[in-house]
Formats: sequence, C-alpha cells, structure tokens
Amino acid sequence: MTGVQTCALPISILLRGVVEGDPDSQVRLAAILAYADVPSSASAGQAVYSWLAKDAWTADPWLKDALAAAGARHDSGFVLDGLNRDRAQLSGPALEVVRIVVRHFAGAAPEASIEPTLAALPAGGPSRASAVLDGLIDGWPEERPPHLEAARRQLIAELLRSLPDATAEKLLLLVHKWGHLGSFAPEVGSEEHTSELQSRGL
Repeated sequence: MTGVQTCALPISILLRGVVEGDPDSQVRLAAILAYADVPSSASAGQAVYSWLAKDAWTADPWLKDALAAAGARHDSGFVLDGLNRDRAQLSGPALEVVRIVVRHFAGAAPEASIEPTLAALPAGGPSRASAVLDGLIDGWPEERPPHLEAARRQLIAELLRSLPDATAEKLLLLVHKWGHLGSFAPEVGSEEHTSELQSRGL
C-alpha cells in the first residue's frame, strides 16, 4: 500500500518546535497564541513556563501577553510541572506572567495541588514565591476554602518559619483568606509577622 504518511506528532510538539526554532518574532507570537488553543497538557504547561526564562520574550508586551494566555490554558502543567521543576530566576515581566497564570489556576480551587504548589515556594527565590502567593490570594474563591489536614498545616508552619518575612506575611494572608489563621497562632504571634497583618486589620 502506498500513499502519503501523515505526521503523528501532537500539535503542541509541532508548535513548540516553531516557538523555539523560528527566529521571526511574529511567527513565534502566532505559535504561542496557537498554543493557547491546543488541549491542555502537563508538558505544554512546563514548556510555557520554561519560556519565561527568555528575558527578550517577556520584555515584549505582545509575547508576554501571549505567554500568559498560553500559561493559563495549560495552568496545571505550568504550576505543578514548571514551578516545581524549574528554579531559574525570572525577570519582573516574567513574574507578572506567573502571577496571572497562578491566579487563573487558583480560580478552580485546586485543593489537591496545595502541597506541591506551596512546597515549591522556596525553590524559585522570594520574588517568585511572592508572585505565586499573590496569584493564590487573588484567585482562590473565598467560598471554597480548602481543608487543612495535619500534613498541610505542618508544611505551612514550616514555610512560615523559613520564608523571608515579607513572603511569610503573604502566606499568612492566604491562610487568612482560607479561614485557617487560628491554626497558626504561634507563627501569627511572632513579632516579625505582625506588621502586615496589623496594617490590614487582621
């Protein structure tokens, strides 16, 4: 039997080749936007996250917005695979993308993803941790607070003791939004974490 064989590669892999291999910025922009329309996958989300390390891309407002759209489409892979595996330091515009994508991710109240998301906070440095927490605070629906069982409470308590003060204060704000601030009385009561909470009347 003869004939033309069709390519069996997933469209996301083909688009990734265009994004990473074509030097034309307009072609790259179109391919990233197309990435936002393909079925969501972990590998696609991880790829989008990896592109944030390219400062020339995130410095371009059009490419930055396209990366945010693609990241939101593949938000689970972006957060759980990208954040957890990639420790590259990110620029300010790239951190804006992180904040937007995490906010979108948090909108579904992904309770099962709390541990890996929070556990990844220290790896990317204080600026990335702050962007992640901002996204979680802004995006998590107040009417759907997660259950914080013992392992989750222990993780949060350890992070509150180890994260820089400003980052730990944002984690406390997230815990407050979840309605569990009372579970962390020793951490809330420590002098270094009171200023931000007092300023917000908490």
